Amino acid sequence: MVVSARWLYHYTAVWHMPSILADSELRATESNLSRAQEHAGPDVVWLTRSETPSAYGLGLDTPAVDKTEVRITVDVPDAVPWSTWCEAHGIDRCWRRTLEKGRYPETWYVVEHPVPSSEWVSVEIRAEGVWQPWDREQAAKATLAGMLR
Repeated sequence: MVVSARWLYHYTAVWHMPSILADSELRATESNLSRAQEHAGPDVVWLTRSETPSAYGLGLDTPAVDKTEVRITVDVPDAVPWSTWCEAHGIDRCWRRTLEKGRYPETWYVVEHPVPSSEWVSVEIRAEGVWQPWDREQAAKATLAGMLR
């Protein structure tokens, strides 16, 4: 089942943007199909239909970086709901419950390939709680501030 909604979102940290922009794509990463084995299933690009990031709700809570600083809006025609995709790939039900507990998995989508910049609708940075168009100078300041934390 492919999602019919036009736009989905990928959230990331300002820290990751130089490599994303250099590659001109969102790279596929770990799909989390197994607790015991890394890359047990195909790597995916994680997407959501949530316009507002919730670090915990979207599984973006990490002590290293704030993965809710940048929002990349994408128009990906073959995104699949996480629930459909993980079942089709044989995720262990107990592990799935652990991953999804208290989060918002009904908003999660995946694609099994990099998302090229040609499928990006917009790139925005959150500054003082407001989404603004991506600005390299502003992003550089945010990156520096993050490094000094």
